[in-house]
Amino acid sequence: MSEWLNKNSAASFQETVDTSNFVELNAGGSNRGDGGAGFQCTEVVISFTSTNGGYIADTFDNYTDNNFWVPPNTAVTIKGVTNCNELSAKSKGSGGSVHYRAQHYGGYIIAAG
Repeated sequence: MSEWLNKNSAASFQETVDTSNFVELNAGGSNRGDGGAGFQCTEVVISFTSTNGGYIADTFDNYTDNNFWVPPNTAVTIKGVTNCNELSAKSKGSGGSVHYRAQHYGGYIIAAG
């Protein structure tokens, strides 16, 4: 049987971020390069508490080419990941925190009619 089932599990985390470096969203543990497991999921909901919001990037990228800005206190959902540690974050202005929830498919249903 496949390892990937809808486990209906989720967990919320917080990481301190600043303007100098991207921080891996590693579920409060060690970074992937240090053997960190992160948290298996299919989507990550992310929000910044810093005054100017922050940037989200693919951890596998060099961070400068493919990152995007998230306004402060605005939740965004990144879908199609297999672990929260595939993403990294940093603050746009002053330091602050990034809050994120790693979960399996959110189950959004669009009504037709």
